[in-house]
Amino acid sequence: MNFTVRDVMNLEVMNFSRVLTLLDVLEQRPVESISVIEIPVENFVRKNEFVLTTGIGCGTDSASLLEFISDIIEGEAAAVAISTGRHIFTIPDNVIQFANKRSFPIIEIPWEIRFSDITQSVLTALNSSQRMLLQESTEIRTQILHLVLNSSSLSDIANFVSDKIAHPVIVVDRHGEVIAKSSNSEKLLDEWMKNVDFGFTTYSSSTISSSGNRYIKHMITGNDFLKIPIRSSTELQGYFIISIPPEMSLDASLPLEKAYILEHASTAAALTFLRTHLVESTKARLRSNFVWNLANGEIDSWEAILSQSEFFGYNVSPLNVCLLVSIHNLQNVFNGTIREVPYDNWSDDLLERLEENLRDIGRENQYSLMTTHYKNQFVIFLGMSNKSDSEISLNSLIEALEIRIKEVIEDSVLSWGIGNYHEGCQSFHKSYTESQLAIDLGDRKKGRGHRTYYTEVSLNEAFVRLASDVDVQKVTDSVLGRLLAYDQQKGMDLVETLRTYLRNQGNVSQTSRDINLHRQTLIYRLHKIESLTNRSLVDADDLFLLDLSLRLILAKSLQTKKIE
Repeated sequence: MNFTVRDVMNLEVMNFSRVLTLLDVLEQRPVESISVIEIPVENFVRKNEFVLTTGIGCGTDSASLLEFISDIIEGEAAAVAISTGRHIFTIPDNVIQFANKRSFPIIEIPWEIRFSDITQSVLTALNSSQRMLLQESTEIRTQILHLVLNSSSLSDIANFVSDKIAHPVIVVDRHGEVIAKSSNSEKLLDEWMKNVDFGFTTYSSSTISSSGNRYIKHMITGNDFLKIPIRSSTELQGYFIISIPPEMSLDASLPLEKAYILEHASTAAALTFLRTHLVESTKARLRSNFVWNLANGEIDSWEAILSQSEFFGYNVSPLNVCLLVSIHNLQNVFNGTIREVPYDNWSDDLLERLEENLRDIGRENQYSLMTTHYKNQFVIFLGMSNKSDSEISLNSLIEALEIRIKEVIEDSVLSWGIGNYHEGCQSFHKSYTESQLAIDLGDRKKGRGHRTYYTEVSLNEAFVRLASDVDVQKVTDSVLGRLLAYDQQKGMDLVETLRTYLRNQGNVSQTSRDINLHRQTLIYRLHKIESLTNRSLVDADDLFLLDLSLRLILAKSLQTKKIE
């Protein structure tokens, strides 16, 4: 227990002293030292110091005494005891009223009591309190060590802390997600979930120092949450969360012996975090390897697939399709915010959490999803019981997944490649290969930020065959030959301008925005295109011929690159 002003008043040497101010604050005023102070105070008062004074220099001047008491209060003293009968005979009412407003104790001591006797008694009591505190701290450390050695969970540690500090406790990871709680924490958990969004950065917080330890008081809409960091070495793992009344001081709600409990518990929780993280990261790595092996076609037995999927908690279906999604601007998202960790650590952590989010989407929509990620790309396998249901639900699932990704990574640019459905143990590899071709075609043909189905790749293959026809090549050369030659000579990229214009169905404003070109400059380019191709950009037949020629050229270039 903290040694307080109430404990000082209970000492035998204080029997003939009396408290002149309100009594209900005595238990809330911890005492850590004692001193004798006279005018002027200056910076000679320490925090939580029990101050003795004769008030010499104040005499009957109540204004001087009021200023003297005010300076002691500003020094964050625990209380002031004034010896009356020589220099001061009575404490003025205005001084007592002022102290009551500041919840500061004023004690009257008879002149006959020696300050040395009070000092000796208080120091003896403080030493005894410190010994008891040290003994209790040692016992707490032993008990917590026992929890660690017995591989106790974070919930076990939360219950232990809650019992010792008489406060409900929840444990959150460094992102604010609740991962453990004490058995009596329903109200605290409800307050936390109502008031805290994902993460901490959107709310104001202040760092508070108590007994040499640093805590964060997290203030949200009238609720004060005390966050006690859980660290392993220099890495933050999470926090203990305790709710305290907004009007209560930190010293009152978390006295010294409770601070020691939290300090020891934080170390134990950090070890538990590391143990749990090691187990989970190992399982995640094995799970990721399993999905990669499926994508690469390295498991050639359906029985082996079923056995491994059961171990990882996957419900594998006979009919599977691969969804490939690339996040193109992750580095830019990182650069646009202030981060305390390197990019690689930040992105790995973010993608791991997002991968779990995607699996949650699958469970919420009753889909069987298997996922993994590599660099900035997710591989997602969707299993369905029959093809008719899967064709209906595929687009809605992609919408849900994309919404979740953009919730977690704001302003993200996503490209999707969607393979066909296949059956059997090689269905994963076939669909994955198709999704790779689809996303590559989409990025080349449409630019980043689009969805491309493998059926479009099939159509592109038809264009490849058509483009190889000699007569078709002559038509294509007659339509776009001069345009291609002009681009090669001048470097104006008129072909890309035409492709963007056709993709936007002749919308000049949208085309101007897409290629970041002034409207008048774009109009000049369009006139140049008409001149070089001898085709009108408002005639439907000419537009069809231009679009077909562009598709044939693109298909031929992709085929050439694929061969290379």
